Amino acid sequence: MPWRLLAAALLALAAVLVGDYAYYWWPEVDRPWAGYVGQGIQAAALFGAGAALCRRIPSPAWRFAVSAPCMWGLIEAGQRAICGAILFGQYGGGDLCARIAGPNLYPLAAAVLLATIITLTAAKHGR
Repeated sequence: MPWRLLAAALLALAAVLVGDYAYYWWPEVDRPWAGYVGQGIQAAALFGAGAALCRRIPSPAWRFAVSAPCMWGLIEAGQRAICGAILFGQYGGGDLCARIAGPNLYPLAAAVLLATIITLTAAKHGR
C-alpha cells in the first residue's frame, strides 16, 4: 500500500474519531459547538484526503474537475472548524469567520484564498 494512501486513510480515521467524539460524547452543555467544530475537522480531513487521491486520475482535465471541488470543500470545512473553535460557545447569527475578520476583510481574504487554491490546483494538474 502506498504511503500516501495509508496516510490519507489514517488521517480520515483520526478525523472521524474526533468528529464522532465531539458529536456524541462531549459534555452536554457544549456538545452542539463541539459537534460543529468536530464535524468541520472531519469534513476537512475527508476533503483533503479526496484531493490527495486525485493524483491517481490520469487525465489532467478530470483531475482538476475532481480536485477543485475537494479543495473548495476543504476551505469551507476548515473555516467551519477554525472559526467555530475561535468563537466556541458564542451564539449569534451570520458567518462565524465574517464575525472574526469583519465585513471588509472577510470577502477580500476569501476571494484571495479561493483564487490561490484555484491557481495552485490548476497549475498542479496541468490546466
